[in-house]
Amino acid sequence: MKFLLVVLIFFMIFLPFQGSYSQSSKKKVGVSEFFGTGLNTDDIVDKLVEVEGKKGEKYQQEISNQIIRKAIINFVEVNLRELRDLAKSMYDYRSPFNNRVGFSSDESIVKIIPNRGASVGEVRIRVEKMAKPDSFISDPLPIGTEIKPFRFVITMNEKSFEIDFKGGKLQGLVNQINDIAKDIVIASVVRIDKETEVLKIEGRKTGRDAKIFITGDVSEFEKIGLLTREKRIEKDSKELDVLSLFTTGVNLVLKERDEVSRDLSFLITSKTVIEISNSISFLPLPKVKDVDIRLMESVRVSNIEVKGGSPITTFDIFKEYITNDFKFIVLTFSDGNVFEVFISPSQPFLRVSLSQFEGRDIVKVVLRNGNDSVRIVFNRIFIYDKIDEIRRLSEYEPKNYISRAENAVIFVDGVRIERESNDITDVINGTIKVLGEDQRKEVRTRIDYDYVAITNSISNFIEKYNDVMIYLSKITKPIVDRRQLYEKPDEEKEEGSFSTDIEFTRLKDRLRMFAMQPYQTRSTNVRLLYHIGIYTKNINTKLDFESDLWEYVRRGILTIDSEILLNKISENIFVVADIFGYDTNNDKIVDTGFAYNVANICDEYIKVNGIIANKKKQIDNVIKSNKEMYAKFQDRLEDYRISLERKFGKLQQVLKESKSKQDWFNNQMKAISGKD
Repeated sequence: MKFLLVVLIFFMIFLPFQGSYSQSSKKKVGVSEFFGTGLNTDDIVDKLVEVEGKKGEKYQQEISNQIIRKAIINFVEVNLRELRDLAKSMYDYRSPFNNRVGFSSDESIVKIIPNRGASVGEVRIRVEKMAKPDSFISDPLPIGTEIKPFRFVITMNEKSFEIDFKGGKLQGLVNQINDIAKDIVIASVVRIDKETEVLKIEGRKTGRDAKIFITGDVSEFEKIGLLTREKRIEKDSKELDVLSLFTTGVNLVLKERDEVSRDLSFLITSKTVIEISNSISFLPLPKVKDVDIRLMESVRVSNIEVKGGSPITTFDIFKEYITNDFKFIVLTFSDGNVFEVFISPSQPFLRVSLSQFEGRDIVKVVLRNGNDSVRIVFNRIFIYDKIDEIRRLSEYEPKNYISRAENAVIFVDGVRIERESNDITDVINGTIKVLGEDQRKEVRTRIDYDYVAITNSISNFIEKYNDVMIYLSKITKPIVDRRQLYEKPDEEKEEGSFSTDIEFTRLKDRLRMFAMQPYQTRSTNVRLLYHIGIYTKNINTKLDFESDLWEYVRRGILTIDSEILLNKISENIFVVADIFGYDTNNDKIVDTGFAYNVANICDEYIKVNGIIANKKKQIDNVIKSNKEMYAKFQDRLEDYRISLERKFGKLQQVLKESKSKQDWFNNQMKAISGKD
C-alpha cells in the first residue's frame, strides 16, 4: 500500500510540469493521445483554428483581385503601345504617304525602284546596251583533264592576286582561283555533255574598266584554250552576224513560246561553222487556276427543265507545260533539208560544224523558244568560214568570249546616260535596274504613290483603334454583377473591372472625341475623318437603337468606306495625310491631326511614370500590403493554435487527475471491502 501511495504522489507531482513543458513548444502536440482521457480535443482545436483562419481569406481574395486587375492593365498597356506606334507611323519618318512604287511597261528590260519621297511622274527609257562583265571560257576539254603546276596573276582594276597552282584537275584549279581571287572573279567548271567540260571565268564587276588580265606563266591556260595570242585574219573570210538580222542590239531575248525568222542566202563550205553564245534561265511554272462552275446552265430532260447549282463549285485546269524543248535554232537549206541546233542549258558557248551541208545555201534561219517557262538570251550567233591563217598578238587575251567588259548605255527622256553598272542610282531619286536591252524599244516607266501601302496602313491603324475602344468600353462598363473578380469565370472577369476608374473612362471619351473633331488641313473642304470615308455612322444611315450599329456607335467604333477613301487619296493625297498629321506652323514638326492626338494621349498613359505605370505601382503596393498583413495573420493564427492547445492541455490534465483520483478512491474502497 505504501508503494502504491508513493507512485501515485510522484505522478501527481510530475505530470503538471510535463504538460506545461509540452505546451510551451510551438509544435502541435497530440494532447488527447498523450493524456488518454478519451476526449478528442485535437479536432476541436483544428476546427476552431479553421474558423479563425477564414478571417484571413480576405487578404488572399484581395491579392487575387489585384493580380487580375494588373493583368487587365498590362493588356491595355500593350494595346495602347501598339496603337501609339501605328498612329505615329502615319505621320513620322515611316509615313506611308511618302512611299513610292515604280511601274515599267516591260520589266524584262527596265525596272524602277524609287526612294521614299521621290517625285511622281513618268520617264521614258531606252536601253541601248547593258553593262557586262568580262566572261570567257576555255575550249571544250575531256572530263578529268589534268593541269600541270604553274603560277599566274589575275588582275582587275588595281587589284591583283597571285595564284600558285600545284597541279591537278580542273575543279582543283577553280577552287584555288575562287579561294584567292574571289573578290574580283568567279571561276567554274561547266559540263557541256557527258564527255566534255569547259573552264569559265567571269568578273564580279561590270563596266568598261572591269577587264580581266591574266599574266605570268599562262602556258597551261593557252593549252586548254582559255587564252590565246592568235587572232583570225578577217581578210578574204566570209561571215554572217545572224543577230543583226533580228535586232540592232547586242543580244536578243526569246521569251516563252516566242519565234522569229528571216530569209537569207549563205553558201556553206567545208569550213563553215555556226558559233553561239547564250544564256538560258528557267522561270517558275504558272500557278494552276480554279475555274468557277457554280453557275450551271439549265438542263432539259424530256419535257422537264432542271435548274440549279453545280454539285461542285470549282475544278482545276490541268495543263502540261513544256520545259525541255532545247532546239532553239532551225536552219533551212536550199535543198529542203532542215538542221536543228540543240543548245543545252549548261552550254553558254557552242560551236557546230556545218560542213555536212557543203555546196548548199542557208535560205532561212528560225530562232524559236518552244517552252513555257524558259527564256534564252542570244549574245552572239555567227556563221563563218574557219580561217587557217592567223595573226600573232603581242599579249594574251581570252580566246572564247561570252561577253566583254562594257558600260551600260541608256537614254532617259532622250538624254544619253552611260554607267559601269546595271543598277543606276544617280539619274532618278531611286534605282534604274537594267535587266535587258532592246535598242528599238522605248520603255515607259512611272513613279507613283504606293496606294496599297497607304490604305493598308490606314486600315491597320483604324483596326487597332477599334480594338482599344472595344476593350475600354468593356472594362469601364457599369457593374451589374457584384461578385468579386476572382469569383467570376475567366470570360467575365474583364467586364466592368474598371467601371469606376476615372482615368480609363477619360481615355475612352477622349479617343472618341478625337475621331469626331475637325482638323486643320490644306483644304477647307476636308477637315473631318468623315470627309475621307472614316466614320462611326454614315449620316445617310437611319439608326435603330436596338441594332448592332447603335452598339458600334455607342462604343465609338470606326468604319472605313474604301471607295470614298481611295477617291479622296486620288484627288488630293496630301489633304488625306493632313487629317492624320499636319504641321500648322511650318516648323517641320507635326502638331495636329487625328493620329497625332491618338499617339500623344497613348504616350500620357504608357510613358515611364505615366498613368498606367502609377496604376501598376498602386496595385503592387496593395498586393504587398495584403501579403504582409496575411503573413502577420498567419503568425497570429499560429499563436492562437498554441493558446488553444495549452488551454485544452490543462483541461486534459484536470480530467486525467480527476480520473486518477477516482481510480485511487475506487481501489481504496476495494481494499477496505477486501479486509472485511
